[in-house]
Amino acid sequence: NNYSVNSVGELVKISNDYYGIDDELINGCVYQMPDYRIMGSPYLFNESWSNGVVFINGKKYSDLLLKYDILNEVVVLNKQINDYNRLLSVNKSQIDSFYIENRLFVNSRVLFQNPDDQLFYEQITNHDYRLLIRYKKVFLKTYNNLSPYGRFSSLKKDVSLFHNGTLQNANNLNSFINAFNDKIDKKKVKTYLKQNGFNYSNATSNQLKEIITYCNTIISIQNEN
Repeated sequence: NNYSVNSVGELVKISNDYYGIDDELINGCVYQMPDYRIMGSPYLFNESWSNGVVFINGKKYSDLLLKYDILNEVVVLNKQINDYNRLLSVNKSQIDSFYIENRLFVNSRVLFQNPDDQLFYEQITNHDYRLLIRYKKVFLKTYNNLSPYGRFSSLKKDVSLFHNGTLQNANNLNSFINAFNDKIDKKKVKTYLKQNGFNYSNATSNQLKEIITYCNTIISIQNEN
């Protein structure tokens, strides 16, 4: 189920109606909202619109109303044009990165220098070692009394440690520590988590930021000695 609908004619009309929008920003397609009767949501965050920022070809677009449709890998823009709210899918091949809910998502094309790869990863810090998270939902053809029109799956995430252009599994604490290849002391990391009350597997983005910052600090100090 892909709810992004290409409609060149409608997009041209929108462009002609509203000269104030940068061509790069609306160089995508008209977005069709999912059927409200489907149980759940295809979005990463809640159904409400969030203030966000999009970087396109190195240019910053601020104060935008955004949603992140992770089912279809689409950044949705809500823009008022001639007193009407228009929903547009921002062309992801042009998006370098975007901020939503104060969290940074980077195009894999930028991360991995692969022009054929167009997926978004949440980037946790910009250190030498950083965490990248892929979020996923799927449409489930589960038709019953509770969901007669099907439902969207619960949110799943895939966490990786990114260093020197390579990704390594970091979905649990042991795989996270092992991904450093003995660059950090396992006991120090586990003690840090315990002292701060962090559960790695259920850690929020902010908590993961603190954890990966701590690990980078350890490595930096070790390299200085």
